[in-house]
Amino acid sequence: MIDLESCAELLRDSPHRLALLNAWLGWRGDDLVPAVVAIKAEDLGSALGYVSVLEVQSPDRAIFRLAGAWYDEVADRDLVGENYNDLIVEERRSTSRERIWNIASVPCGAVALSKLVRPSGQEVLVRGLMLPVNPSTPQEPMKIYAAVDVLAKASQGAGDNISEYAAAYEFDYVDIGHGAVE
Repeated sequence: MIDLESCAELLRDSPHRLALLNAWLGWRGDDLVPAVVAIKAEDLGSALGYVSVLEVQSPDRAIFRLAGAWYDEVADRDLVGENYNDLIVEERRSTSRERIWNIASVPCGAVALSKLVRPSGQEVLVRGLMLPVNPSTPQEPMKIYAAVDVLAKASQGAGDNISEYAAAYEFDYVDIGHGAVE
């Protein structure tokens, strides 16, 4: 687990993730986790196209409520309404579910390195940052705001959209002030 200061240092060369972290820190103010009502999309600037919002309803259900333009491009469809967990390859799904649930329920953040593989075998390397956001009311599910920076992008041919994702192969939780994941 890394702390927020170390996380910020890791993101120096990651403009989209750093934009999310800085916005998130402003939104939260003195609170541990910001509330949805504090969110100002304009604080994300040009990173908005690389941001997604998941509504974490249970360990098995993390529904896309927002998917920036990059997500639509790489998936070749609108992901809003889809369950993030259903997109993860079966052999890595339980790991991914546990991580997403921990981010929402502990709460904590996460930094990750993932490889997305197209049907043609071409790879897209992305680094992600995920941070929790409290819902408007206690009855609503927690949200996770995520941003990605693309490290290596393969050209996409017709019909070569990514339909499944492997859970991150490099992954660290980020301590936002609550402590370690158990």
